[in-house]
Amino acid sequence: MARSIEELTDVVTTQIGHYRSLKAALVDEARAAAQSDAQALAEAMRAKQERVALIREAETRICRLMAQLAPPGADTPIRLCELAASLPGPDGDRLKDLGRVLKTEATDLQRINRANADLIAHCLKLVKQSLDVLSNLLAPQLVYQPAGAPAHRSLPVHRFSQRA
Repeated sequence: MARSIEELTDVVTTQIGHYRSLKAALVDEARAAAQSDAQALAEAMRAKQERVALIREAETRICRLMAQLAPPGADTPIRLCELAASLPGPDGDRLKDLGRVLKTEATDLQRINRANADLIAHCLKLVKQSLDVLSNLLAPQLVYQPAGAPAHRSLPVHRFSQRA
């Protein structure tokens, strides 16, 4: 059992490192989105996906270890704080501390991810509005003759040479 507790502690510590690494990738994603740098945004998203895969893998290991360490008759899946409370001494205290850090990191990630989603949605809205303005500039516009009869007028459209 002591080995399983030590392994769980190691995996949770690794998970915290993955969360912090993901946080850095999310900051890079926000920076790339704000600068409209498509290549940097694609790289940040790739890095984010890699870290999420590592987090999922560690989460699977944590769940397996916690199921092994759960007290008999405990509801499964057991939460880390519940497991820590059932362990006496420094092992329980260490797991409680790691659980608090893990929860804080997860909360930070959720906050940053929501902010990034809002930023990207705003950027997309700006691009759509810019395209709408350009489309309206190129579309024929309705004007009125002095007698009030409508007439269509279009802005001159320059044709581009195929040689250019």
